[in-house]
Amino acid sequence: MCNRLFLTFIISLWCNLFAFSQTDNSVNLFIPNFTHQIGTEQIIDVELSSPGESSTFTGFQFHLYLPEGISVVTDEDGFSLVELSSRTSFRKHSLDCVLQPDGSYMVLCYSTNLSPFSGDNGSVMTITLKSDPSISSGDYSVVLKDVVLTRVDKSEV
Repeated sequence: MCNRLFLTFIISLWCNLFAFSQTDNSVNLFIPNFTHQIGTEQIIDVELSSPGESSTFTGFQFHLYLPEGISVVTDEDGFSLVELSSRTSFRKHSLDCVLQPDGSYMVLCYSTNLSPFSGDNGSVMTITLKSDPSISSGDYSVVLKDVVLTRVDKSEV
């Protein structure tokens, strides 16, 4: 146990950002860069930046691709540990994260009454990740693909 604490490895997970342009504004759904200790659990943010478009977006979906040896933590019933941020509530939005056959995680957040997220910038959800203690330290990519954002008027970005 003492050796494990003494030999702490740090890995940097760099996120590929997928930006969407809307007129003169830039809209981004992304995971900010973070450092993670091997063999531990960590809560990370998924952020939505929509300068000048406050109260515009009601939902999103994306596929999350994690490096081998890193996964989303599940509870005792097998559900992914994902939470909405303070920019909304479970009364306004539903959120789910499910492991897919290809190893990616499908994340879906929606509002049946088209409630927008509050504010222009910041976290819209958190995901709890864990890493296998046997993976090597190094730089890894966390990738968001097939990102879709939904607006109040039901259009998609």
